[in-house]
Amino acid sequence: MDKPTNTPAATPAAKPGDSPAMPVASPTSKPVDSPAVPMATPAASPMATPAGSPADKPAATPTAKSADGSMDKLTAKQAIREVLLVEGKYDKNTLSQVVDALILTTDGFGIFKDAQKVALLRRLAAQRGLVVLTDADGAGLVIRNYLKGILPAGQVKMAYIPDVPGKERRKRAPGKEGKLGVEGMDRATLLRALDAAGATWENGEGVKARPFTKAVLYQLGLTGVSQAANRRKKLQKALGLPENLSANALMDVLNLTVTLDEVAKILRCAPEDPVL
Repeated sequence: MDKPTNTPAATPAAKPGDSPAMPVASPTSKPVDSPAVPMATPAASPMATPAGSPADKPAATPTAKSADGSMDKLTAKQAIREVLLVEGKYDKNTLSQVVDALILTTDGFGIFKDAQKVALLRRLAAQRGLVVLTDADGAGLVIRNYLKGILPAGQVKMAYIPDVPGKERRKRAPGKEGKLGVEGMDRATLLRALDAAGATWENGEGVKARPFTKAVLYQLGLTGVSQAANRRKKLQKALGLPENLSANALMDVLNLTVTLDEVAKILRCAPEDPVL
């Protein structure tokens, strides 16, 4: 009788003690240890990493430093303890995208005639310290020298940007000296300038809670209601702050100089002012 030519022989069930050189995989049988053919170790995969292992945790935001140890580039906004002082609103806008700090402006040469703002700067310099960052042109030098003469030297740090020819995007033509101002500097350049000046980087550890928000100002009747501007002026006068501070600038200054209870107490002295 002829043998079937294409029908494979049935695979016998594995018996204990059998040690075939090449064990045949079976869905129901356990693999038998065999030194002849070691199993390949699969490559590590993020999907196979046990929960709680370092691979499951997001990497911390790196703080890159240059060879000399100075902060060369940061991937996230970093908090600075000192108050920063720049010339104008465009400088402030650029810097606010790089660091988390109270940023005030000199309004160009307006600081020369603004005794209230000078008093505020002296107050903040004593409480937090001050970093002056003006443009690299002649006007910036004049403003910087004026501030050096009216502010205590031990409470003020000077930050400098390099001479870079060019013009800012919003301008049709370069400035008189053809140099980029603070608003035209890139992130790394601004961070190097602040670091070289000795700015205090808090890196999230020393940043205090900020009780004054836009919502709180509204609840205090300082924004969004009738007579809000008059209420702000009353508060600013009581605190010895400049009367021409915007609502946002007032919020920043309040967060550094007073508590919510102190402000609420001042406002309660004026019956027409709503408070929390």
